[in-house]
Amino acid sequence: MTISEVDAERLEARLDAHREVLALLVAYAGDGSKELTERLSRRDATPAHHAEDPGAVPDRAFAIEAAFEQELHMIAKQIARIREASGKG
Repeated sequence: MTISEVDAERLEARLDAHREVLALLVAYAGDGSKELTERLSRRDATPAHHAEDPGAVPDRAFAIEAAFEQELHMIAKQIARIREASGKG
């Protein structure tokens, strides 16, 4: 295993820990957390008015935006899971 692979695994583990803490904070934040979860779930990464055309191969900016959207959806799902398990869902 190379150093960069170890670094990537450590970064992923740290991201997982932050995701869990954020999900717990939002899940137990009160009435607004359900609305926040719904808004995170509905967020759309499509550029406004299709102003940008990624062409045949999306560039790095689109890849980063897709990863950002995926992370938001993962957090929203985790919040929903915690809320449901705690009876707040």
